[in-house]
Amino acid sequence: MQRDLSHYNGTNRSAFIIAVWLCILVTLLSLSHSNYLLFHASVELFAIVVASGVFMIAWNSRRLHDNGFFLSFGTACFFVAVLQFLHMLAYKGMGVFADQGANHATQLWLAARYLLAASLCISPLFLQRKIKPAMAVTGYCLATLFLLTTIYGWNIFPACYIEGKGLTTFKIVSEYLIVLMMATSLGYLHARRQLFDTQVYRLLAVAICAFILSDLSFTLYTDTYGITNMLGHLFNVVGFYLLYRSVIAKGLSRPFDLLFRELKQGEERYRNLYEKTPVMLHSINNAGELISVSNCWLQTLGYSFAEVLGHRLSEFMTEESRRHAEETVIPEFLRNGSVTDIPYQFAKKSGEHIDVLLTAIAEHDLDGTYLRSIGVMIDVTERNRYEQEIKDLNASLSAQNAELEMVNSDLEAFNYSVSHDLRGPLNSICGLGQVLLEVFGERLDEQCREYIASINDEAWRMNDLITAG
Repeated sequence: MQRDLSHYNGTNRSAFIIAVWLCILVTLLSLSHSNYLLFHASVELFAIVVASGVFMIAWNSRRLHDNGFFLSFGTACFFVAVLQFLHMLAYKGMGVFADQGANHATQLWLAARYLLAASLCISPLFLQRKIKPAMAVTGYCLATLFLLTTIYGWNIFPACYIEGKGLTTFKIVSEYLIVLMMATSLGYLHARRQLFDTQVYRLLAVAICAFILSDLSFTLYTDTYGITNMLGHLFNVVGFYLLYRSVIAKGLSRPFDLLFRELKQGEERYRNLYEKTPVMLHSINNAGELISVSNCWLQTLGYSFAEVLGHRLSEFMTEESRRHAEETVIPEFLRNGSVTDIPYQFAKKSGEHIDVLLTAIAEHDLDGTYLRSIGVMIDVTERNRYEQEIKDLNASLSAQNAELEMVNSDLEAFNYSVSHDLRGPLNSICGLGQVLLEVFGERLDEQCREYIASINDEAWRMNDLITAG
């Protein structure tokens, strides 16, 4: 039901806007027949006010954008407004300047359109890069001064309108060239439409189409008070109205959605980062209070947002870690603006302790004032447990090695003792066998001598084995 009412209210609002604009157009048409100068001044003033408003919005929101498109286009609009203001004052019959006929006003109009079309072609080049404000102002200011100098100073700006004959070839060719420039900018904007808020892109695209129709109308008139001239001004009103809708109205009602979606997309990326990144993230304001934490942070420690936000990070640490943070880490962070891999121990809501490594950086405003910190914590409880198990295992292996060395030492001593004790009897056996062979060898038969020689050989072989062992 609510959705239906919303749709109904939206339809009524659209119908009301259409009705208002029909009334305005009818009024302007009537005015163009009764007092063309007033009609012309009205539509030009509307365009001047809108262009000036676009400049003010662009200039005062220049720090909000990560690119230079809006600043470039908004700055151009200011100088377009200046040229159109001069065009309005120079219009035939106004009597502000010395009477130069319709040519003077037509030259100023063409200069303004060239500047507008050029800005629509140049500004998209800054869709993904920044432009210095001073550079934008200086560039468009020099371009405007050059155009005015060719009209008022050097008098070299080609004639655009000749009384009794109408538009010159230069004026008609220039209008087609301006249309081509605007169509080119429209194609480029369409190719980069993902960088715009959808509604803003559509309004800008239709505004450019209205400007194109306006310039095409201005290639057809032969009388400055003629119907095609009037249609050109009406299309121009529509174009500037759509420009008003896309920039000024949207900028005043929803400034953070103005023209681009970088800020909105940045917020979305930031929110996704906190919701989906599988690490513990947090942000702390300049009062030392937690202002945001990631879902992983909450899940790991077992708390809810309400139990965390507005509290100090140290409240969730163990006593030893809290003391280390307040006495050592925080002063170092305020001094250097960052800390890396600081070991802390946190207490979960369940009472269990976990080990983390904290890395944090400070954020400052343009004046260098500390605003907040952004920190990331990695749970290293399991890693520390494995490292401790490895240390314990290494210690156990070291103790076993020491024990083995002791056993080996005892074995060496035993071997030495055994070899020493065995060599004595073996030497005696070898000696006695040798004596038997030398003293009684002639009395013994051949088989006895072989036995005694074999005993001696085996005794020496055993001696060699003891020595090698």
